[in-house]
Amino acid sequence: MTILGLHYAIWIVLILYFVGMLLMGWWSKRGAYSQEGYLLGNRQFGSLMMVMHAFGAGTHPGNVAGVMSEAVVSGVSSIWVSWMWLFGTPFYWLIAPVIRRMRCLTMADYFEQRFGKSASVLYIIVAAVGMIFSTILASASYILTRYILQCGRDVTIGVPILVGVAAGVIASLLTRPPKTETIEKFFKKIYVPIGAEKALELPLDEAVPASKRWLTAGGLFIVKPSRQSWVGFVVALAICLACVLVMLAILR
Repeated sequence: MTILGLHYAIWIVLILYFVGMLLMGWWSKRGAYSQEGYLLGNRQFGSLMMVMHAFGAGTHPGNVAGVMSEAVVSGVSSIWVSWMWLFGTPFYWLIAPVIRRMRCLTMADYFEQRFGKSASVLYIIVAAVGMIFSTILASASYILTRYILQCGRDVTIGVPILVGVAAGVIASLLTRPPKTETIEKFFKKIYVPIGAEKALELPLDEAVPASKRWLTAGGLFIVKPSRQSWVGFVVALAICLACVLVMLAILR
């Protein structure tokens, strides 16, 4: 039986989904008394919520339409339209404690706290303009090479990539490299957490001692993750592997 062209089971799922979302919002509104409480849950999210947040960050709702349309053609394997980013989610967990400690909601907030209001505005402008023009230029290059110049698929995809790489290399050769002091200052602002601004006045070796470094190579390094970060990383990775095993079981 169909209703407005959709099977009744689809309508049941949609109704349950929207009712569940409304009930969840009604229940959670009791603890939201400020903007921070509304956006960050009063910073009372536990480890499980942080893991699921990392999982959701790699499988956003925008993939639903792609999964549904591909399912008509490929069947259950179309879930990989959404799951193709799945194996990046464990690494989100390593970043989450840093963002949470800095009390940042967006990347613009990060740049504002680190480099000032002007850097935040510049990031917003660059991100917005870059997104718009990159979409326009990508579409224009595809139409030009594919339909006007009648190029093959390999040329259509490969030419923009090669042009972008070549432009980046040429720009790096023509521009003057920054001074050593400027580079060190930049990395100190990345490695030193918010709340420890006094360490920014110290040399990089003192601001981040060797005992707090991990995987040092070529002067660069990774700050050692905390125990909580590693637990979240392992749990998120286990979720990824479980999803793969479930998919393999379904396909068999």
